[in-house]
Amino acid sequence: MNIIATYHPAGKDYGLMKIDEPSTPYHSMVGEDDEDAVSDSESNEPLKADVLSKKNKYLHFLSTEKKKQFEMKRKMHYNEGRNIKLARQLIAKELHGEEEDDDEDEEMHDAADVETMNTESTEHGELLIN
Repeated sequence: MNIIATYHPAGKDYGLMKIDEPSTPYHSMVGEDDEDAVSDSESNEPLKADVLSKKNKYLHFLSTEKKKQFEMKRKMHYNEGRNIKLARQLIAKELHGEEEDDDEDEEMHDAADVETMNTESTEHGELLIN
């Protein structure tokens, strides 16, 4: 024992002390009368081939369905090409909409100029007949 052979203060045990705690008491479940009941995994009987094959087919079906759903969701989420096309369409619509708005603004601006000219000329005493 190298620790004891080395110089150390008296009474120092370097983590080798005994623990005097009582063990945790175990309380059994109330109503646990079925000691004979066993689950499928605990049964000692071998599974029949047809039951086992049905379980395997069902589990395989579930796993393939989950994979298909996951791949579909991933494709929908990461479909960058479609998102780029939609963005280009939106930009084109906005630009086309701004051009129409500019044309409408020019027409409204021209109409406003005509009205201001009419009001200015009537203020000066001139009467314009249209």
